[in-house]
Amino acid sequence: MSRDDFLIIGFTGAFASGCSESSELFRVKIAEEIRRLVDNKAGVNASITNCYNKIAQVRSEGKVKTKELRRDLKKKLRMRSLILAAQKTKADQFVYISMTVVMYSIALDWLVRKNKKKQIANRYAELCGIMSNWAKAAGFDKKVLGSIHRAVEKKHVQKWSVVQEYHAKVGELKDEVARCYKGRQLELFQIMQGVGNNLRKCGRPFDDAAGFENPEYLQALSQAACNFIKLNRKWQIQTNQITRTYYVIECFRNASEIDYFRSRFYEFYLFSLFCDERTRHLRAKDRYGLSASDCIEIDKRDQGSSNLGELYAQNITKCVNLADISLSNTETKVDLYDKLIKYFILIKNPSCITPTRQERNMHLAYSLSLSSTCISRKVGAVIVKDEYIVGAGWNDTEINRIGCGYRIVSDLDETNNRSFPLANESEYSKVRQIVYDSHPNKDDSFCYKDEYGKLRKRKVDVVNDCCAVALDGLNTGSLQQCRALHAEENAILQGARLGGVGVKGATLFTTTFPCELCAKKIMQVGISAIIYCEPYPKSVSLDVFLKEGVDLVKTKHFEGVKSPSYYKLFKASYDAKDRQQLSAMWSS
Repeated sequence: MSRDDFLIIGFTGAFASGCSESSELFRVKIAEEIRRLVDNKAGVNASITNCYNKIAQVRSEGKVKTKELRRDLKKKLRMRSLILAAQKTKADQFVYISMTVVMYSIALDWLVRKNKKKQIANRYAELCGIMSNWAKAAGFDKKVLGSIHRAVEKKHVQKWSVVQEYHAKVGELKDEVARCYKGRQLELFQIMQGVGNNLRKCGRPFDDAAGFENPEYLQALSQAACNFIKLNRKWQIQTNQITRTYYVIECFRNASEIDYFRSRFYEFYLFSLFCDERTRHLRAKDRYGLSASDCIEIDKRDQGSSNLGELYAQNITKCVNLADISLSNTETKVDLYDKLIKYFILIKNPSCITPTRQERNMHLAYSLSLSSTCISRKVGAVIVKDEYIVGAGWNDTEINRIGCGYRIVSDLDETNNRSFPLANESEYSKVRQIVYDSHPNKDDSFCYKDEYGKLRKRKVDVVNDCCAVALDGLNTGSLQQCRALHAEENAILQGARLGGVGVKGATLFTTTFPCELCAKKIMQVGISAIIYCEPYPKSVSLDVFLKEGVDLVKTKHFEGVKSPSYYKLFKASYDAKDRQQLSAMWSS
């Protein structure tokens, strides 16, 4: 039984990681690629028979080492299950939505209908000139754009063809702007990053000077894309009697935009694409003529800020962390398409295949992370050796200690440094006052590491205002003051506490890449590989600790279904036997 009514697939990833190529598959090549997979059925069946015969031959000759043969057989059986599901999957063409085109359409509408010159920063002058001239030549004046805006807002089905043509024309505007900035691609990327940030910040695309005015603006781009989808879906149902509508969106750059779709559409799936920096830079050079330093500059802006006041900024890292499915795109386009087809079929046919080893172990790590009482970051880790779990843990305080998530500011009113220790006796009153000053709401939890770090900052002899400003921008919370053991530490220590097999040669599955403190312990106990989902902010673990010595630790970005969608995709509404009976009844 397949899910067959409505679907939105979105993409996110770092610059030049492959979002455009992935969207292209769903836009124009999906049926062709599924046919290619189904046509391989006879070959897969033949290879399965061959595997069975080889295993029987090995047994008859008295050999017992059939592990590799069975592993190969299981891989082929898994492929056959995917092909059988693909045979039932309807591969309708997707309606393509570019968030960049959506951004251009909002910016053009503002420029033509709401333009106030004081709200246009100097760096956008050339762009605004190009857009204004194009709008005049294309006949998009205030009246026309106002009519299009109302048609989308009110979902006027009879105006769908006009709206569709407008979005196609805006795509041409995007290409025209790219031609005008030929040879200055980095400048154009930076300008458009600014336009997107401004729309999410204040709703005015060219106003750099404005502050963050209203959280509703965070979803301006997603709301516009969503209105387009609703109008298209209404038009398809009313005019063509089509009940199945699929959409592909390229690409999400802010977590609030993802949240907008996820909170409204159950059948929304976000793919994140991972590609190593060197490969991305080579692609950017071939496609846009950008240098490695240009790409690094774009990446810096794409990463956004951890500052709560800059929630409007592009932040690819946060978007990647929110993905339902994570894929690596370091090989060929055919390899990428095979992965995308596999997960599209799984989306349409939940539980048609079982989780991979990576998916199973990373799901366990994410499940463990939920036990953490850390208010900054929840991390889970699982150590696997010879397919068995030999260690598991999450970041939390030592056994029988209270984590930060359960300690609130008002607890300090009725406790002292013995019942609720904060610091040594000479510093206790200072740390407590810092906590009070930082948290007016006494029901707030507080991070001990951060609060104690503020005391250390105060101890520094600040000689002038310039030093004070610089010091204020530093993150003074040190891992040494953190009350918790990290997930990797707890997983390693589990064996020491309870006894058991060693972890030498094992693989560590962790939701977040190890910090510097954990990296050294991982090296010491002999763990040979790390598979992770999220990078650790500002960590030098990979560049320094894990590259030193003879026995290097292999690191790999996780690939597959992430925990938030694990049950959604691997647990069907009916068990396989029930599905077969229902299918037989429907076909009779």
